[in-house]
Amino acid sequence: MAIRLWQIQVRGVTRLDTEVTDEELAANHIVLVGGPKLNSVSRRLMEAQPNWPLPRKERAFLLYDRQKKVDKELGFDEFLIGAVTFNPLNPKLRVWAIICDSPDAFSEPAQSAKAVAGRRHRYDSQSPFSPEPGTGNRRE
Repeated sequence: MAIRLWQIQVRGVTRLDTEVTDEELAANHIVLVGGPKLNSVSRRLMEAQPNWPLPRKERAFLLYDRQKKVDKELGFDEFLIGAVTFNPLNPKLRVWAIICDSPDAFSEPAQSAKAVAGRRHRYDSQSPFSPEPGTGNRRE
């Protein structure tokens, strides 16, 4: 029922991560839920482009803390990260990603993951990260 309601609202096709081909990923905008451990599409897109959707180190995203002037590690298992960014298989298209590898983060109510989306870590003119497709590096 939830899938049918989503299809009505978005007017798109909802597919399991195991049912999507690279050709389909490259031809469409994507709404992605789950980190690389839970969602094979997340894993495939992260493997296709270094530092996508944000700079990362092993199992964590790196976000620059301006006050402390250091990178802060946000682990995939501990934090829920929301990002709207380019599609690494076709930079003309977008991916709306909600990335977390804790299944509890997607339960009602979310139990373990800390939400980070919507804070000052968004791409904007003051962001320490480049919004240019394919770069993903901190601005010098």
